[in-house]
Amino acid sequence: MTQSDPGSARSLMEAGNYQRALDVARLAWDSDREPWDGWRVAKCLRELGRLEEAIKVCLDVARQDPDFEATRVLASWCFRDVIKRGHVKNADLNKTIERIARALAPTQSGLYGEPSSYVLAVFDASSQ
Repeated sequence: MTQSDPGSARSLMEAGNYQRALDVARLAWDSDREPWDGWRVAKCLRELGRLEEAIKVCLDVARQDPDFEATRVLASWCFRDVIKRGHVKNADLNKTIERIARALAPTQSGLYGEPSSYVLAVFDASSQ
């Protein structure tokens, strides 16, 4: 198992070592651009509280592979975290909602990204 092997990043994530997993996953993402590697990078960034970076990676993956649902769902959770942690002031809420809409916008095939119902429920709860 090499340092850039996604299985290694996965094992590190399961052990809760998100900084080391991020380093390993980023090597894989930078070299192969496989969607799951990008998801791992974004997941680690989210776990480390680096939400804006996580969102950027999710959107990069979505541009590369618009039908990769796991990253759309992760982007939704990251946006939810930004709102819930108070990183968005009331004046900026509309801008954040527009970013969410772009992340979940129709894919290249014209279909909407299908976040699961629990993601939609989280957004509903976040807005209360």
